Amino acid sequence: GVSSLFYQSPDDRTYVLLNTTRDEQYIRLEVTGYHLEYPVVYSRALEKVWEVPPHAGTFSQIESFGDAWIIKSNRGGRFYQVYRISKALGGPIQNQDLFLAGNEALDYAPDRNLDENTIGLDCFEKFCVVERKRAGRPELVIVDQAGKILDVLKFSEPYYYIQVGALEPYDSNEFSFDYLSYLKPKVRYHYRLGDTTYTKVGETKIASLNMDDYLIEQQKFVVWDGTEVPVTLVMRKDTKLGPETPFFVQTY
Repeated sequence: GVSSLFYQSPDDRTYVLLNTTRDEQYIRLEVTGYHLEYPVVYSRALEKVWEVPPHAGTFSQIESFGDAWIIKSNRGGRFYQVYRISKALGGPIQNQDLFLAGNEALDYAPDRNLDENTIGLDCFEKFCVVERKRAGRPELVIVDQAGKILDVLKFSEPYYYIQVGALEPYDSNEFSFDYLSYLKPKVRYHYRLGDTTYTKVGETKIASLNMDDYLIEQQKFVVWDGTEVPVTLVMRKDTKLGPETPFFVQTY
């Protein structure tokens, strides 16, 4: 009476994560590596119901949302887009499957720069939260199952990451999220559908630092192949920049 699931990773550069979709109706197997990321979805009876075909350079995420799959994927390109595919129809991802195609909130033309991109995706029963960048600033877009934008949460400063909380029930009308910028330690906010803004409910404080003494600058540098690389500088306001100015470099 015990079912089992066997999946072999395609090579030694990948590893496999196993979890469930937020609605707990499906088992989601995520194959992740430096060169690709793709999900395979199984029913509770361990029957395969969906798989994003693996391709080098393609990174994909899948969420269950009512009668559809919501998929974030770069399809081998530089930019992520969000697609909606009916669970009944299935099939490969096509351009016409763009979630809110033609809507400036989630539709990204291939010539957009990296300051405007889709980053994160999290779906509840009644809405999805899509994290995007606009001119290097983060925004959380709240979208219902009909594709209607319910709200857009905006932030005024460059950020390091935003993480939507995973503790709220699937049928919740609210969620929390952590926000970490280059100048401020992690802050937790709370948002409820219908509210006009989000509320701070907690923060990490560092007593020995006064972040008002620091500033942040964002610049772009052209590397050897002509690619523009965004660089974020964090420094004290009294720092004098020059060829001899020491600095610490963090990259990924």
